Parts: sequence; structure tokens; C-alpha cells
Amino acid sequence: METAYKIFDNFSTLCGVGVIVIDKNGQILYASEEYKRHIEAENALEKVFCNADQCQVSMVYGSYQAQRFGGRYIFFCPKGLIHCASPLVKNGEMYASVIAGPLLMTDYEEYLEVDVKGKFSLSPEILQELGEKIRLIPFISPERVQAMSEQLFVNVSYICGETQKALGYEQEQKRLQAAISEYIIKMKPASDSGWYPLSTEDQLLQSMSSGDKFAAKGLLNELLSHIFFHAGSDMETIRSRVLELTVLLSRAAVKGGADAEMIFGLNYTYLHEIESLKSVEEVTFWLHDILNKFTEFVFNFNDVKHVDVIHKAISYMKSNYMRKITLEEVANSVYLSPSYLSTVFKNETGSAFNSYLNKLRIEESKKLLRNQRIPLSDISNMVGYEDQSYFTRVFKKMTGISPGKYRQSHERL
Repeated sequence: METAYKIFDNFSTLCGVGVIVIDKNGQILYASEEYKRHIEAENALEKVFCNADQCQVSMVYGSYQAQRFGGRYIFFCPKGLIHCASPLVKNGEMYASVIAGPLLMTDYEEYLEVDVKGKFSLSPEILQELGEKIRLIPFISPERVQAMSEQLFVNVSYICGETQKALGYEQEQKRLQAAISEYIIKMKPASDSGWYPLSTEDQLLQSMSSGDKFAAKGLLNELLSHIFFHAGSDMETIRSRVLELTVLLSRAAVKGGADAEMIFGLNYTYLHEIESLKSVEEVTFWLHDILNKFTEFVFNFNDVKHVDVIHKAISYMKSNYMRKITLEEVANSVYLSPSYLSTVFKNETGSAFNSYLNKLRIEESKKLLRNQRIPLSDISNMVGYEDQSYFTRVFKKMTGISPGKYRQSHERL
């Protein structure tokens, strides 16, 4: 891994952000010098937020999400800081992950005002100290963060190696097929009744719910051998039975404590892949990959997922408030259903989605109203209100005065 660490160190120096490598439990295996320079700011914020364990879980969450979304993922930790994740994969399985961060995409004053002062009652002395520490964290524009995430993925892909990945895939396929063949050979001489082994399926689901991957793999091989033995070369029947198993595995994972949105999101992806499987070998490897991911997801990521989702939703709203946006649009941007986002948003922020959006727009309109060169009639459209009279009503309701009165009160003498 020394060569890999050197690559990550160069990436860290080039981008001006910290880089760490963590194992599947979130333990740090390597930290770049740039990361060590930022740790002072992290520690200062840690004293305020008091959530070191949650931050560690968020790193694991981001790693799994990166694996789910094709090798790269940008996420927020509970402190509201941004990180980029890319998984290190061997033989089709993630064994570690590379995290770049922390960093900010909003200016320091806004972060201090919204994410720190808005959540905690702190003395002026502590706020001043935090303000100094926060400036150790690099500020990077959203466009550069996206580019950085892509480049991190390129580096990780180079380290993992496509040749090694293909070789691992082939070796794992052969091993799984050999194991299943053994079960089929044992079944042939016996007087098989043809009945589906429901007891084996029950044991598999129990192993899944408890996160016992080793036992689950053996039981899955037994079920696959039964399916292959009775279906023969009928791929349509094989795909149909395997589809049923996939749904059962996802439910067992959720029952065991895995995050439902994450599992069912993966399930949706897998259900669209199954038609592309053309051989028994492909089906075998594909289903084992699902089992590996689902058993690893028998964790409780709810808290850190909600933090990540809310920060992303708010970030999207801040970038698009000047036009007509809906709850459905924002929900799509964070891969959640509108009803689920609405519930989580209200629980986490204390405001309904539309109330928060109105507050954001009114705060932005105040900045524009203080600029005397901008015509009053233009401001409502500039903050996303198509109807100026409606903007005036909302503004007056939230501030107690009309936009015109607000402008007059801020005219320079």
C-alpha cells in the first residue's frame, strides 16, 4: 500500500485537502500531512458538536454510498463539513475506502452563522476561536469539489486495477460455481421430491437478519444449486426464482436493521440488472454480490444519512431558490421520495419544506433590497416569486414590514 499512500499524498497536496484511508469499520489506516494540518479545526468543532462516533459512522456510510453510486460519492458529516469518498475494491468487495476532506463549499461566515451559531448557544470568545479554526478548513467551489471527486475515483481505480478486478471476478466465479456444483452432485443420486427447501430459505433469511455473512453464503449456495438443478438451462425460470430471492434478501436486511431507503434503492438497481444476466455463472456471482452488500448494510445509518440528506437538500435549495422549485424536485436530487424527505426535513430542521424555502428566499431578498440600484419590482423574480404581491405578503408576514419599508429603513443617509 506504500505506492497507494504516495498517490493519495500527491492528490492531497495537489488539491489542498486532507485524505484518509479507512477500513470497513471507519478506523483510519492512513492520513495525509494535509489532513493532519486540518485536524486542529476538526477537534475544535468536535468539542461543540460532541459527535465523534457519528462522524466515524458517516465515513462508513459515505463509503458504502460511493460503492452504490459507481465509485464516487460526496457527502456531509454531522458537523456539516463535506467529504468525497471512493471505495477500494478487491475481488468484487470493498475492503477499505479513501476519504478526501473536510472542506467547505459555503463561505466561513455562513457556516459559522448557520451550522454553528444557529444550533448552539456559544460565548463570543468560543465563537471567535472557532472562527479562526474554521479558516484552516479549505473552501472549494462546488464545481471543483465535483472535479476533485472524479479525480479521486480515477486514482482509486488505478490503484485497484481493472486487470486485477477482472481476474478477481473470474476467480470468484469459478470458486462459487465449484461450490454449487458440489451441492448439485450430492442432490442427483438422491430421490429428490422437487419441493423447494423452504427451511433452507428460512435459515438464509435468519442469517441475513443477523448479519452472519459466512453462514448466509453457504445457505445461498444450497438454494442456488436447487434452483439450477431443477431449472436446467431455462434462464427465464432461473431469473424468476433469483428475483424472488433478491426481494427476500432485501427484506431480511431491513429486518436486521439495515437502512431501508439504501437497501430498497440498491434493490431497484439490481432488479433492472437481472435481465442482462445470460448464464448460470453470471447469476451466481451477481446474487452473491447482492448478499455481500446487504449483509454489510445491517448497520444503522439513519442518523448520519439524515444529516447528509438535509445538508444536500438545503444546498440544492440555496443553488436554485431563484426559480420555481418543488419538494419533488429536491427529493429527486437526494434520491428520496417526496413524502420521506418532507418528514425527515421537518424532524431535522423544525420547519416544513415550504416554510424553510420561503425563509431562505426572504433572507436573500433582504440582501438585494439593501442594494439601492436594483429596482424593487425585479426583486421578487430574482428570489423565485413569480407574483410580486405574493412576495410582498410573505415578506411582511415574516419581517413585519413591507419590502419597500425595509429598503427605506436601510437607505444610506
